[in-house]
Amino acid sequence: MAQDEEQSTASESEDEINDETSFASNNGWTMGSVTVDTRNISPSYLSITSSFNLPNKSTCKPADYFLFFLPMDHIRDVVIPNINAQAALVVANWKTVTFLDYMTWMALLMTMTVMVVWDGDKM
Repeated sequence: MAQDEEQSTASESEDEINDETSFASNNGWTMGSVTVDTRNISPSYLSITSSFNLPNKSTCKPADYFLFFLPMDHIRDVVIPNINAQAALVVANWKTVTFLDYMTWMALLMTMTVMVVWDGDKM
């Protein structure tokens, strides 16, 4: 009888886990396996050396690298609306971030990351 109770408890906890991790939802995703056809992979993935196709990569600025991997259209159309949507859910009086605000912040972040400035007290 104790064994039946343990099996019943185990199956109930599995059902709870399955309810919490349901992947079949309204957003169009379906459960299934994924197969990758390696014949469609670029040769750079199959070799030890990779290629980086940024023009003038030896003289580019940090912003050029950033925009190579995350284009401005994607920032304007996807990143900023998602920042504002998520922040509005979390912060009651959220002020909408504009494209200029975001790019200014990115420029400051890149400058602070690339340029080493020593603290006067620690020199």
